[in-house]
Amino acid sequence: MALDDKWEIWAERQIWSSAIALRIGTRSAGGFHVMEPAVFRGHEQGEFVPPSLVMPHDAAQRLMDELWHQGCRPSQAVGSVGQLESVKYHLEDMRRLVFGEGKK
Repeated sequence: MALDDKWEIWAERQIWSSAIALRIGTRSAGGFHVMEPAVFRGHEQGEFVPPSLVMPHDAAQRLMDELWHQGCRPSQAVGSVGQLESVKYHLEDMRRLVFGEGKK
């Protein structure tokens, strides 16, 4: 598996719980490879542990998109969805007031 392989990511909400199941695979000339379930192992505090997963930026974006599709939203952005649209209309109103655009 290489970072330049084509990554495929699927997310699905399990209907019997609030859990989200992830499936991650890559396609390359060598075939199709699927990530197997993660294993958690104990480590001493301060011990170096390599990253659990390294993925290309576009694959991370697909992961975010899949999670969004399953209803996950960033905690820090709560309430921000739709605010940009409000700002856009506010700026249009301000232009009309300042520049007289849209007056009859």
